[in-house]
Amino acid sequence: MGRSKKVQTPVTEIRFLRTSRKKDMATLTPSRQTTNEPVPQAIGQRLQQLRRRIKRFVLVDGFSRILAVIVGLVLLDLMIDRVFKMDVAQRVIVLWVIVGVVLLVAFRRLLRPLSRKVGDDALVLQVEQQNKSLGESLISTVQFSRERQHLASRGYADSLVDETIRRGSQMAESIDFNRTIDAGLLGRNLILLLACLMAMIGIGFAVSSTDLWRTWFNRNILLSDDQWPRNTQLQLVGVSDGVLVLPRGEDYRQFVEVKQESRISDVEVSIEFDDGNTRTQQKMRRTGKLDDREHMLVFRDILREFRFRAIGGDDTTEWVQVNLVDSPMWSELDLTAIPPEYTGVKREVLPPGGGPYSILEGSALQVSAVANKPLSEAVLRQAEQQWSLQADADGRYSLTVPARQFVGGKYLFDLADESGLRSSRPAVFTVTTRPDRPPRTSASLLGISGMVVSRVRVPVLWNAADEYSIQKVEFVYDWSSDTPGSVPQSGSIDLSTLGSETAALIGSTEIKTVDVLDLEPLQIPAGVGLNLAVSATDNNTLTGPGVGESRKFLLRVVTEDELRADLLRREIEQRKIFELILKSQEEMQVDLRALAALLGEPNPEIDDNSIAEDMLGWQRRQKLVGTNISAVADRFEEYLVEVKNNRLDEAESEIDSSRSIEVRFHERIIEPIRKLDSTSIVEASQLLEQASRTTGDHKELATGLTATADHQTAIIEGMRKILLAMEDSETYQEVVNLAIEIKDRENRLREMAREQIEKANTEDVFDDQPPDDTSDNDPDKVEKSADDGI
Repeated sequence: MGRSKKVQTPVTEIRFLRTSRKKDMATLTPSRQTTNEPVPQAIGQRLQQLRRRIKRFVLVDGFSRILAVIVGLVLLDLMIDRVFKMDVAQRVIVLWVIVGVVLLVAFRRLLRPLSRKVGDDALVLQVEQQNKSLGESLISTVQFSRERQHLASRGYADSLVDETIRRGSQMAESIDFNRTIDAGLLGRNLILLLACLMAMIGIGFAVSSTDLWRTWFNRNILLSDDQWPRNTQLQLVGVSDGVLVLPRGEDYRQFVEVKQESRISDVEVSIEFDDGNTRTQQKMRRTGKLDDREHMLVFRDILREFRFRAIGGDDTTEWVQVNLVDSPMWSELDLTAIPPEYTGVKREVLPPGGGPYSILEGSALQVSAVANKPLSEAVLRQAEQQWSLQADADGRYSLTVPARQFVGGKYLFDLADESGLRSSRPAVFTVTTRPDRPPRTSASLLGISGMVVSRVRVPVLWNAADEYSIQKVEFVYDWSSDTPGSVPQSGSIDLSTLGSETAALIGSTEIKTVDVLDLEPLQIPAGVGLNLAVSATDNNTLTGPGVGESRKFLLRVVTEDELRADLLRREIEQRKIFELILKSQEEMQVDLRALAALLGEPNPEIDDNSIAEDMLGWQRRQKLVGTNISAVADRFEEYLVEVKNNRLDEAESEIDSSRSIEVRFHERIIEPIRKLDSTSIVEASQLLEQASRTTGDHKELATGLTATADHQTAIIEGMRKILLAMEDSETYQEVVNLAIEIKDRENRLREMAREQIEKANTEDVFDDQPPDDTSDNDPDKVEKSADDGI
């Protein structure tokens, strides 16, 4: 408190000091006072004056510190808010911090020092510290004056006590107690107080006269929404009163415009998000509109509430609170397709979320749904069409789209709740309408080649399948001739009229059977091309009926002579193939015997690996012989069936039934080949396989090869017999073909003769006749001329 540099504590921290010369006095404290005798008047008055000066010192010091803190915090708050554009919550926090700091400083620098009462001993000790010449006389005077009776009881002489008090009072009158106060510090505090008062007055004047300070006062003291003066001004589009209501779980496009009155409009704009835990920023993109002053950002999948503000240039908008509400949507949606009646199919419940749905043309659509909230509007839209859904008493919305209006495409629901909020992601489903496909029809000819006679019977294996029902199956045919003036012919034959089996299957969804088409009633002339197919018709009464047709078969109608000649040609081809197979079998037997002979004599040059490879090749060749002769038998079976279908065997049976084509082909060729393939050739393959296992033992291998070759002799003999049967069949067939041809020519000539006779008989008897031409009407002469022609 004094001027001495040793006094480091301020006056507001005066403490009681203890004397070191008199131990009993050092233990006296104000709390041990036992008398109420006053301090000597000279000392008491001076102590009262000192207390008043200390109080003034504390007031000046406290108010100067309080005002300095206020001015400093105001300037700091102005700078922070001007730079960072604090929101209301932040400004409230800063205001409370300012008030708290000011109150803390006021308590520590003003209220607490004023509330403390400094004792007389403490003040006296401070005075003695500033006046070293006093020693401890002043504190002794004060204490002796207060403890006079107590000292007397302890044996101190009254004269000694009085003398001490008198001398102390005299010394107190000779010193200045005010020197205890640091006058320099007091002066500095007064200057600081005046400066702060002037600063406060200046701030008040600035608040009333300048936009900068007025904005600060309104924002940070009155907590208003005033904005700092700025070069860029931003506007949040679609925001009202700092609140934005959005549908939960959907996307939202937020637009921010840089106002046209902004001095600087070419700025980058960002959105700052605050979800209560963290803050993030995301840059907005320019839309190119409003002279490039419009910026946009998409809020993706909004699932929880948050707040945001826009930052761009030197402007920062106020925080906008985003409140979420559930957008109107279907909590339950049932779609049912109602097929046309002719299908006989029940209603089809479409799986939710399973689109796009494929629905049959001519169907109707039934919609049944439950919303998550009351709706003011529920509409189903498709292109230019729309239908309103009606709610029943239970709150279920329903609608039936009639078949005549139901088309394929994209359907969406337009829903609005009672507040008018619409979902930006309406429920959507896609429908594709599929036509009632015609029956899928396939067919194949059995035992028929590309050449047929006019009275052929055509076996057809056909299959027809439809989704719902087959109502009719037909043979459809058409033919045309190259003869000038001929007219194309076409027609159909209902298969249900050909047999009871097909008639019983009509109405099924799938039919597979064999029907025989007899061409003889159609009277198709030779030399034309006949197109033949199977046609199936379904029960589509709405957009049909649908007709499905198999592939067309082109058959060339020929004479029996032409077909017989073609069959003979193919028979010869198979015989030549059989000869090649026989030759291969003979060559293999020769090779086996040669190897067996070679192995019978010791020969170190024999390579076992090469022998093993040869054995493997012979096994394959032997199996191939069986496969090839079986294929020849298959061809002869096909020829036999074709002969029967074309009814060529009837004429042969009339000539010699014991040598009919059935006997020649089946008994002498086909059956022997089948037997040879299933027995002898199989056994030969087994013998080769057994022999191949003894490759290392030349003697045993030679024995196995010889046994195999001996067995192949029976195969070769059997094949030669079959080959002879083939050659005999060919020769006989040539004779039969010639005989039948001669017979056919005779029949044609007789027919021509009868036609000429009938023509002659119908001529007028009065017509002039050549004199020597009467012999033209003689049947014998006509027949003789026909024989000459043959």
